[in-house]
Formats: sequence, structure tokens, C-alpha cells
Amino acid sequence: GKHFGKFRGQIDIPYEFEVPDSQIDKFNQSALNSIIEETGYNREQAQKFQNALIEWLGDDYEEFTKGNRKEQEQIINEGLARMGTYDGVISRGMNFRKQAEYEAFFALEVGDTYSGNTVYAWSSEREVANNYAGASMSNLYSVIIECENNKTAVGIQHISKHGNVEAEVLSPSTAHYVITDKKTINKYDYLEQSILSSNYSAEEKEALLKNIFKGKEILSKCDIICYKVREV
Repeated sequence: GKHFGKFRGQIDIPYEFEVPDSQIDKFNQSALNSIIEETGYNREQAQKFQNALIEWLGDDYEEFTKGNRKEQEQIINEGLARMGTYDGVISRGMNFRKQAEYEAFFALEVGDTYSGNTVYAWSSEREVANNYAGASMSNLYSVIIECENNKTAVGIQHISKHGNVEAEVLSPSTAHYVITDKKTINKYDYLEQSILSSNYSAEEKEALLKNIFKGKEILSKCDIICYKVREV
């Protein structure tokens, strides 16, 4: 279980979008201090955790998975267990180019247990998950998962160079979920509902709705599977 048993939201960083390359060293130093403060780690332990996170969230994920993956996962699991759990709904989007991969996922039904068996990146922003799901792309098989009772995943946007662009929430590889709801909906209806229920201003909503309307004919013929899960 958690060492501190506390819940918190995302912590802001002083950058509007991703951390610019010119600021990355300075940012990593302040992120390291945040890790030390929240985990109670000494500098060496915190650095190990931060290095594992940087690799995990890095651009060269394929390369990382060839490395010492299980050891890195363990370091991340232990670090996350010392941090405040993200307090709120989290979403994860996935897209598949091959029907077979998608169908293996589609086979999941309400009541089934679902586990990533790996450290998973979610987001505290539904729009980010929609992008990862390829919700507006007609050439991708799309899946979105929403978890309302998060127990173990941690908001890490303040220590990730991706900042609020990804609004990342990381779940440990030990997390397990039960599927509580499954709906298949066409992508146009899904995006429309998503925009209408978002926190955007009326003007922003209008612009976004206008944008998806251009693709209505195609998007109406493509489906997205929406799962709701409960962490157990």
C-alpha cells in the first residue's frame, strides 16, 4: 500500500506546454527535488527513480523495453508507492493498426479482470487519451479506458518533461482492474459528446465541433470501444 496514503491532483509546472530543450537540465533538477520531498528518498534513491522514469517516458521506448525492463519497473513501482495517488478520473487511449490486436482487446467483457502487467501511462485529461486512441482517425482501431476509482496511479506531470501536454498519470505494474461497462459508439458521436462535456469555453467547443463536423460522414462509420474500469 501507500506509505503516506494521501490523495492529490496534478501539480503544476511553470511551462505552458512541454519543457523546452534549453530548460531540461534546470527542470530535471527541480523535478528531482520534488521527488525527494514527496518520496522521502535520499538523493541517490531519488535519482535512480527519476532515471527510470525518464527512460520509461522517453522517446526511445522500443529501445528501453529491450533493456532491464523488470528492474526498471520495480524501481518505478516503489517510487510511485511513496507518492500521493492522483485524485480524479483517469483515461487511457490505445489505437491498433491491425485488426487481430484490436480483437484480442475487444474480447474483454463486463466482469473480466484487466491488467496491464506493466507500468501504464494514463492521463488526467480526456483529450490526451482521445488523441492516443486515435478517436478522430478513421484508419485506426480505437479503444478508450476510463477509471473512476483510481487507487494506485500517480499524477506525474510536474516531474515529466511532457508537462501538461500529456498530463500523465502513471500506474504501477501491479495494478488490476475489473471492467464495469463496455460500449461501442461511432467516433463522431463519441467526439461530439466528449467536446460537449469538456471544460472548454463555448467558443472553443464551437470551433472543435465545427472541425469534427467536416469528417462526420467518415467518422460516423468508424467505431471506438469505451471501457469503464474499477481498480481492485
